[in-house]
Parts: sequence; C-alpha cells; structure tokens
Amino acid sequence: MERLLTRRSIQHGLKLFVLISLASILLLVFLTGGQESWLSLRHLQPQYILLAVLLMVLSWGFNSLKVKILGWGIDTAISYWSVFKANLGNLFLGAVTPFGMGGVPMQVYILYRGGVGFEEALVASYVVNYLTQVILFLTCLVVLIFHQGLISYLGLKILFSFVTFIYLAVFIFGLIAIVKPRETKRFLGKFGLMLEKRLQWKIFQTRAWLKAALRGLDRVLYCIGIYFRQAKGKLILAILMGAISLAFHLSTASAILAGLGIKHNFADVLMIQVILQFILYFSPTFGGSGVAEFGAASLMAIFMPTAVLGVYVLLWRFFSYFLAVGLGGVVVLGTIAQK
Repeated sequence: MERLLTRRSIQHGLKLFVLISLASILLLVFLTGGQESWLSLRHLQPQYILLAVLLMVLSWGFNSLKVKILGWGIDTAISYWSVFKANLGNLFLGAVTPFGMGGVPMQVYILYRGGVGFEEALVASYVVNYLTQVILFLTCLVVLIFHQGLISYLGLKILFSFVTFIYLAVFIFGLIAIVKPRETKRFLGKFGLMLEKRLQWKIFQTRAWLKAALRGLDRVLYCIGIYFRQAKGKLILAILMGAISLAFHLSTASAILAGLGIKHNFADVLMIQVILQFILYFSPTFGGSGVAEFGAASLMAIFMPTAVLGVYVLLWRFFSYFLAVGLGGVVVLGTIAQK
C-alpha cells in the first residue's frame, strides 16, 4: 500500500479531480447566469452555512461510530480518532481515484497504522461500505417507486441504469463470497494470476501478496459470519448509525437552499439527494467530478431560479464533499509522511 500511495500518484488524481470539478462549476455558472449568479451570494445567510458545516460534522461522527460498533462486533477495540481519520482518508482517496476505488484501501491502511489488525480493519471497512450501499440502494428504490418522475433526463436514466448494474454486480458477488467462500477464493486466485500474466500489474507480481489476500478473505468471511450469528444487535445498531449519518449528509442540500433564501419542501429535496448520492457512489469519474455538478443542476433546477443554480451547486459541493476531501488530504499526506 505504501508503494502505491505515492505523492505523485495522489497529486495526479487530485489535479484531475479539481480540474474537472472546477471546470464543471464555472461552466454551470456561465450557462445559468454569469455575473448575476455571483451576485446571489450577497444574500447568503451565514447561520445556514454554519448549519451545513454542523450537519457534515455530525455525518462524519455517526459514520465513524458505525465503524467502531462493527469493531465491537468482532471483539476488536478501534480508536474513535483512528476511525474518524480513516473515514476522511477514504473520502480523499475516493476523490483522486476513478470509481472511488482507492477509498476503502486507504481506510484499511489508516486503521492498520492505528493499531488495528489487517483482517479486522478489512472486515470493518468492507462491512461499512457494504451496508452503505445496501441502505442507499433500498432507499433509492423506495423513492423511485413513489416518485418515478424524479429522473426525467435521458442521460441521468442511462447513468442510473449503469450504476444500478454495478451495484447489483457488487452485491451479488458479496453474497456469493459469503455463501460459497471456497469457490470465491479459487476465482480470485485465478483472476489475480491472470492479471499478473497478461497485464503485468506490479500489485500482482508478488505471489505472497496474493496468498496473504486470500488468507485475509478467510478471516473476512469468518468475521462477517460472526455478525450474523453472534452480533446481530451490533450489526443493527451499526445500520442505524449509518442511516443517521446518511440523513445528516443528505440534509446539507436543504441547509444550502435555506442559506440562499430559497423556500422548498425538505422531503422533496431529501428524496432527490438520495438518488444523486446513489449515482455518485459508483460514478466512474474522480470523486464524481462532472457527474455531481451537472447531475445536481439537472435534478435541483426545479427548486430555484436558473441564475442561482450554479452558485447552489458550488456551495453544495463544497460543504458536502470538498470540505471532507480537503481534511482527508491532510490525514493521508500525514499518514504517508509517517511511514
């Protein structure tokens, strides 16, 4: 992991993330009002901006508590501060890698550096992300059942279908790994060796690494079984903490709208945020850049004048994601500097 997390690779991904995000926001501001959009910032109400910050801090806090509870389920004491840093690191690495694929490994790495066993860190991170996906997907299905017209643009329909396909593939693979662990290990072993041979990826050049990963999978599956057999109460509590964390996060959009003086229905905004968050969870771009900005603009346009749309997207993106990415960057670079 230390070899993969180089300053150069992080800087490269960060530049792409910032470039795409900034270009998307500036283009939105230009298309929706230009100078008039910036003038809307004069009416910004600071108390709601502080509320947006508070909502995000609470979201990070409850998400960290979710991981700590899962640690209790497998008799592993995890420092709350280590979990908090690991979650921010997850968000940062997710922003500088396509599909957010660097987030979970970074979370595992920080927990491991914080004194948590590698397998235990892997279990906690895997189950946390799996639960988040399940909560988002089920909530999204409920929203769409009662409000089928929320996704009216063809581009969003195609993207939503793509994300749903990716999610179902991950979900099904996770279930197969639990039910058929031997077959899953055999498949992963063959797949890893195939990548080593055909693509010559450095990460697969060490057979010992692959064997360690497969041994770790045994531990992961064992610990997941513990949750369902012996720690159902802690699993349910962790799901509740995750749902609360998600609710705080999604409520940030309403705080931003209120800060801009825009009257809206809280429930309607919350439902749209559920759909948008689900799409972003498996977005192929760095940190959902581009997809987040234009997706938010298309879904939220019904709540505000066109001239305010670009500024809303800027504020929403900053408080709901950029802020965490910035703090996560400090955590990640500090972790790498200590290796």
